[in-house]
Amino acid sequence: MNLLTLSLLRVFKDSADEADAAQIRVQLLSLLSHDTSADVRKAVLWNLSLTLETAEALVERARDIDPAVRKLVFAKLTLEQEAADLLSIDLRRQLLKTGLDDRDANVRAACIKLLSSGWIKQAGGINGFVESLDVRGSYEAASAIVLSLFRHNPSLRFESRDFQWQSLTCEAAFLAHHFAVHLKSANDDAGFDLLVPSLSDLVGIMQGYMSQIVSEEDETSRLELEFVIQELIALCINLDLCDETGRRLLSEFLDSALVEMDLPPAGIAHVVRLGLQLSDGTSEYVSKLVLLLGRIRESYGLEPEPEPMGSEQPQDRNWSETEAVAMLKCLDTVHGVVQLLDFTYSEHGLMYELLEKYVFPCTGSSILAISKLALSCLAQCSLLDKTLAAANLDIFLAYLESHDERALGSFQYFVDAIMHYGKDALAEKQVQAAMRTFLKSNNSERLSVAVEGFCKLLLLQRITDTQDLLAMVILFYHPSTSQIQKLRQSLSYFLPAFGHLLPAELAKIFVPAILALSSLPRAEATGMLPPLAVASQIVDWIAAAKPDTDASDTTFTDLVEECLKSAIHGQPMNRRFLCQVLPKLPLPGSLSAEQIAHIDSLTQQLQSLVTDTQSTLALKRFRKPLDAETGDAAQLKTVTDSVADLSLA
Repeated sequence: MNLLTLSLLRVFKDSADEADAAQIRVQLLSLLSHDTSADVRKAVLWNLSLTLETAEALVERARDIDPAVRKLVFAKLTLEQEAADLLSIDLRRQLLKTGLDDRDANVRAACIKLLSSGWIKQAGGINGFVESLDVRGSYEAASAIVLSLFRHNPSLRFESRDFQWQSLTCEAAFLAHHFAVHLKSANDDAGFDLLVPSLSDLVGIMQGYMSQIVSEEDETSRLELEFVIQELIALCINLDLCDETGRRLLSEFLDSALVEMDLPPAGIAHVVRLGLQLSDGTSEYVSKLVLLLGRIRESYGLEPEPEPMGSEQPQDRNWSETEAVAMLKCLDTVHGVVQLLDFTYSEHGLMYELLEKYVFPCTGSSILAISKLALSCLAQCSLLDKTLAAANLDIFLAYLESHDERALGSFQYFVDAIMHYGKDALAEKQVQAAMRTFLKSNNSERLSVAVEGFCKLLLLQRITDTQDLLAMVILFYHPSTSQIQKLRQSLSYFLPAFGHLLPAELAKIFVPAILALSSLPRAEATGMLPPLAVASQIVDWIAAAKPDTDASDTTFTDLVEECLKSAIHGQPMNRRFLCQVLPKLPLPGSLSAEQIAHIDSLTQQLQSLVTDTQSTLALKRFRKPLDAETGDAAQLKTVTDSVADLSLA
């Protein structure tokens, strides 16, 4: 039927006026997104014109369940000469990342063809294509795309002579770094040696760029040069650091880069990682770091060590602009270190000394950026040392109640800490009570972060309170969250997975959840899935339990009994709804005679309380399998008695 509808829409599309064409386009997009037939979706896809209005829907089909539809997306875009211009940077990145990582080889091949015979040529080569990915603005997404492209297209090869190492653009430096990463992951040592200059030469190249930064007055050019150096430092991580002269030169360069350059956090992480590779151990590098932080402060005209706080409160401290900038850079460096090290602070007194000088005094700073970074450092350290976590519990609890980004950071820290140490290690009741306040937030970002955190903790059974699970179900269906895409997406993954792994737990909140949603005022429930459909969906999740779970028969038997008892003893206003829910609950086929009798008794008791036709018919449908079971049992008893009588005769 939909194919016929599509044929008619195609006939009228070209002759329709603008208003009718817009309506036809809406119908086609609806078929493309929601039709269950892959043939219909393919037909719409092929006949739908690529415009600014249809671009997002077309790109979304690259995630279609049918590989033929996914392949057709790339085939169509290959034929569209203006596709690269019509799609936004975000849509292009989404499309390419999806296509290059597709599990179907034919889809990946279609995506590579789109790139090699289309977009890369149109961009004037691989450098132009990489530039279109906005590598500086969306580094992680561009990295994923380029690495997938190298992995699935072996014809793309580079050697050292393909790069002007003394005058690299951001895109060329990005390409060199990522092709080196690809070669290392592919164990292509010969190709790596052909690509990368010697360690000493590479250090000389980076020193050249450092000199250019010192003399460069244009801020944009300085940022581009810093990006090039950052990529070359990252490239060094993959080198074999056996050349002693090169190691010494690299160590000196890294110290200078850390002190003199304004590297972003990713660049600082590269410097720290390389510094750890070059040092003889963690203790040596931490000792060196103390001196480097002093040099950073001196480069801003400050004393090597920050002034001790004394009795002064952090929020009362007056920071000069220079001191605030210097402290931010020092904290960025400390943060880069604590993210890469794995030890307890009782083993390294110098590291704890750094925390006392730079982190603890800054957690309560009135400058948000400083306070947020210090809390992030403290959170990372607390996840490495249980004693430190317990000692600083109050700091994170206090910031859970703040109204800025520090609240989100504190919440995420508690999720990680409970995952790492268990709920008993962190004042369980106090922390969980504070975390639950996030589930009542009117801020969509805060609510999304809270839901994601609780989903992790519930799925891994770090917390087991049924009220938290009930809140997840209600938030998933409640109309007030319909526009919070991140929240809905998290719960759409979580709830089916939870039902699969822990069906008995999901069954415990089934009745409270459906009653809470069915009792919403009509005006408030606008746009919500009908409560009966909600009940059916939850039942499906419970029924999809793993075979080895102990939920099978007893779970639905208990669920039926709970629904019957709630309908009998609960509020009369909920009785009709629960009667309609009962036929949707699958009764196990292995019920004992006692269980059947008990359920039958409860059903008869409920029947005596209902008077409306709808409830009566629903209970009749529910009783049908029970009556069949009872009839079979009675028939079996009659046959057994007859056989017994014959044997006696």
